Amino acid sequence: MGAGSYDEQEDDIDAGKNTLGSIMGFLFFSALIGFYVMLGLSMGAPPTYSVAIAGASGLDVDGATAFNPVFNVTVRVTSRSKDQACLHPATSVRVSYVGVPLAGGRVRPAAGGFCAPPRQHADLAAVARGKAVAVPGYLLDSLAKDMRTGEAVFEVTLMSPDGRYWQVLTCWGKIEDAAALEDSCTRSSVDARDLPQPGQLAQPM
Repeated sequence: MGAGSYDEQEDDIDAGKNTLGSIMGFLFFSALIGFYVMLGLSMGAPPTYSVAIAGASGLDVDGATAFNPVFNVTVRVTSRSKDQACLHPATSVRVSYVGVPLAGGRVRPAAGGFCAPPRQHADLAAVARGKAVAVPGYLLDSLAKDMRTGEAVFEVTLMSPDGRYWQVLTCWGKIEDAAALEDSCTRSSVDARDLPQPGQLAQPM
């Protein structure tokens, strides 16, 4: 009777130790996961960039073989971390339609640069211009129709030098579509020599 009770007590002690060990292990790993989650939140994510076409002119293409478009572009830089997010001072902008570049220009930040404060966004206005841009006839017809219906979608690319290659941010939007600022541009890297000039068809990559 006494020996049996002693063995049962030993079993209870062992079970208690195992339970306590499991609880301590769970708490330890929970704290560890929480630490890495908080660390990730404090560091944040990479910045995002978005673009909207605030307005455009010179796109009256009916009967024209060449035209001089002007696009007013808003560039948004968004910081998603404890650090500010900046736009490269040598960033350029291009506006294209169905693979044909129509206009280009420089994004001109102030002398001190252009940055968004930590975990905030900042907007910068830029202008892209084209001069005597020639577009193939079949695209002129398509562009004229899309402009009449308000359905013309343009590709806007932001390009900045990064060593041998250029970092390219590709965005899409319609004229006067401010909601485009909520959509982040996609990132890629290309050789600057592969970028077509205004009025030239883009070459397959």
